[in-house]
Amino acid sequence: MVETKTVLLIGRTGRGKSALANVVTNTNNFKENERSISETKEIQTEKFKDNNGLNYLVIDTPGIGDTQLPTEKILDIIAEAVYLVKDGVSQVFFITNGRFEQYEMATYNLLRTVIFDQDITKHTAVVRTRFKDFKNSKKCENDIALMIERGGELAEIIKSCQGRVLHVDNPPISIVSAHNESEKERENREKKLALHKKSRDKSKEKILDHLKKTSSESYRPPKLQELSKEIVSYMESKKELERELTKKLQVKKFKRLKVKI
Repeated sequence: MVETKTVLLIGRTGRGKSALANVVTNTNNFKENERSISETKEIQTEKFKDNNGLNYLVIDTPGIGDTQLPTEKILDIIAEAVYLVKDGVSQVFFITNGRFEQYEMATYNLLRTVIFDQDITKHTAVVRTRFKDFKNSKKCENDIALMIERGGELAEIIKSCQGRVLHVDNPPISIVSAHNESEKERENREKKLALHKKSRDKSKEKILDHLKKTSSESYRPPKLQELSKEIVSYMESKKELERELTKKLQVKKFKRLKVKI
């Protein structure tokens, strides 16, 4: 059986996770949003195959902590994430646009202390989004040095990943035409769209090249295996309960229909 390599995306809403997921998977299935409030409250997944025929599963986690969700819902999201990576993870991408908030460190610590262990940092890279000069290696190096120089939690994360930072820029491609658009405006819009697509294509190349070099085998720590057993049992019980509830609701709906007839 051909192995599917799992890529986990984590980071605060509005940092460019969904755009990165769309670019890598070559789809528009992930809702791109620059707002700081998450509209996506469910985990999204998408499979894709690279040019070498390798299969990948991309998991886009919602912004846990910034969606104003109840604790029970957050635990459900964490449980589902663990369930999806139960067979191991090839790469974790921590998404940031250079800004950093305390919550993001909590998410990162959850990753390396609860779900996995400290060694997960060997399989983690920081993805710096919205970096216009991402094709300029010198400017990328300077940006890494600047983020480390500023100190704080982001610097700690970069150091823990041994300085693995990937700079990308995935500008939007949903550029809506203006009402009564002139010929000149249409030309400008199409030029802008072409530039945005080119930027996204180059970003994709960079990410896939990194995955090719680093995703030789999945990371399966003992802690994940132990946690997965409990989570799998929980998820299966939850699914069975949902099936039972659906069945009861269908029966109830059918009875109401018979009464009306």
